[in-house]
Amino acid sequence: MLKKYGVGLAFIGVLMFGVGAVNTVLVGSVMATSHEEGKSGDIGQIVDIAQIPAVVKAAIEKETAGGTVKSIVKKEYDGKVCYAVNCVKGGVEKTVKFTADGAVVECKGEKVSIAQVPAVVKAAIEKETAGGTVKSIVKREYDGKVCYAVNCVKGGVEKTVKFTAEGEVVECKGEKVSIAQVPAVVKAAIEKETAGGTVKSIVKKEYDGKVCYAVNCVKGGVEKTIKFTADGAVVECKEEKVDIAKVPAVVKAAIEKEIAGGTVKGIVKKEFDGKVCYAVRYVKDGMEKTAEFTEEGKRK
Repeated sequence: MLKKYGVGLAFIGVLMFGVGAVNTVLVGSVMATSHEEGKSGDIGQIVDIAQIPAVVKAAIEKETAGGTVKSIVKKEYDGKVCYAVNCVKGGVEKTVKFTADGAVVECKGEKVSIAQVPAVVKAAIEKETAGGTVKSIVKREYDGKVCYAVNCVKGGVEKTVKFTAEGEVVECKGEKVSIAQVPAVVKAAIEKETAGGTVKSIVKKEYDGKVCYAVNCVKGGVEKTIKFTADGAVVECKEEKVDIAKVPAVVKAAIEKEIAGGTVKGIVKKEFDGKVCYAVRYVKDGMEKTAEFTEEGKRK
């Protein structure tokens, strides 16, 4: 019944379902695939249901009652362990995240049809996508607040628009544009920032009425994403991969202390509003983890 393990995460609040007799079947099925336990993925350690704490096991069985568990991935960040469970229930595939105490803290991706959303949201979606095509709608919940992420194509551009339960647009993610389509001041800023490098893509985003441009580029052999305001100011630079030999001595010492006995898989230098930090991905005790340090070597 169970497939090989995989993972994906996003946020919601607690979901409650009844306990069914299928739990016994699910547990037995998971055990049948225990030959995959212990494998480490890019963002966690695949585990068998028999390896997780009893309280988490009970929560998973309760949450997935009447459905099928496809995978369980154990993750750790800032010393906190969580379990991402990919499952299918009611014909919907989703990933539910549990804390080490068995609490549901996140659920990613309940696909719904336009007929299933509230009338006010349906009207907002139809207005926003008029003349275009809706490709998918995903209902999400976090801290009791519901939102709807709508993937659509309009004017030849594919984008994702996020709506509140009241039908308000709160975010528009991912409208790809060419350099010829951005304002002159932004174009000049992009060309200055990426001089000597190559622009791979430009994505126009909007949130709360503010437009920005995320530029993915390669410069000096390093691929990174730089964020520009509509006025051409650089407000964020993400994902500059660096070697441990290139980080400040104080950061290097902090990293070596943190991963003692483990292995560094990658270091990404980030900068926002002039503040630099280093995100370190490493494997220790058979588990892949991520730690973030300030330029003073302090753990964030």
